[in-house]
Amino acid sequence: MDCKAVSPLIGFILLMAIVMGLIGILQSTALPQWNKAVEAKHLSSLKYEVADISRLISISASTGSPAKVV
Repeated sequence: MDCKAVSPLIGFILLMAIVMGLIGILQSTALPQWNKAVEAKHLSSLKYEVADISRLISISASTGSPAKVV
């Protein structure tokens, strides 16, 4: 059995595991802070659209024509 290439392979696997761990930590801690403003803007527009659904259902039911929520 030839074991010459085992050490570099293990080193590469360890390096990839460290890089993937750092990316995971970055995704779970820093990314939510970076997207906070975008998420807040989306939440406010979503609140308006959800509140408007009942009005659109009433209009659609009374006129018989379909309505779109945009």
